[in-house]
Amino acid sequence: MLVSLSRAFDIRVQIKPLSIGLKPSIYEQVTLRIEIPMPNLHDLQLSGGSHGVVKGFYSLHSLVLSLSGNSHIETEGTANDLSISASGGSHLELSNFPLHNANVILGGGSRATIEVDWMPTGGL
Repeated sequence: MLVSLSRAFDIRVQIKPLSIGLKPSIYEQVTLRIEIPMPNLHDLQLSGGSHGVVKGFYSLHSLVLSLSGNSHIETEGTANDLSISASGGSHLELSNFPLHNANVILGGGSRATIEVDWMPTGGL
């Protein structure tokens, strides 16, 4: 049986950001796959156990990734600067996304795999 979920989506463009989610309803056990072609990407926020794949972005100037609630992201491309904030057991797989600079803040059992072209200094 084919069920239309078009009325279940809450899609908004607020000045610049695009927000996609499900409206509160009976659709608790639904897996959604959404592809959004776009020329550039500056900021991506995932929450509530979301899984995202970012690919095809090469030579990005900067990118901000924010994950929470056991969310997961995989990337493919390149960027000069990356800022990561992750909490709640989130996982970032960025080994196919070479960077020049990275600012990484992980909390609550989150983890990240990144590839940078410099030797980090400081402590953990």
